[in-house]
Amino acid sequence: MAKFSDGDRVLITNSYGWGSGGTGTVRAAPDYATSLTGDWIDGVARYEPFFDGEKLVYWVEFDRPLADRSKDGPYDCGSVEESALSLISN
Repeated sequence: MAKFSDGDRVLITNSYGWGSGGTGTVRAAPDYATSLTGDWIDGVARYEPFFDGEKLVYWVEFDRPLADRSKDGPYDCGSVEESALSLISN
């Protein structure tokens, strides 16, 4: 079972792929992502390989477009590792 659910508001901190301080909303992965990667856990999460092993990531729609650490983008959405996400209280 996934820690975050579709619609949860999150803050991105200490992400390997994304800069810190971004905010967004956890969403079900879109068809173009699932067609490449297969089903996602509860529709919102999946395991991805990283340089230091597999990590659970969530699909996040960013509040403002973000560049990744290699300065590509900016992107409106992307997969963000669970350890970099914290829930924003409503």
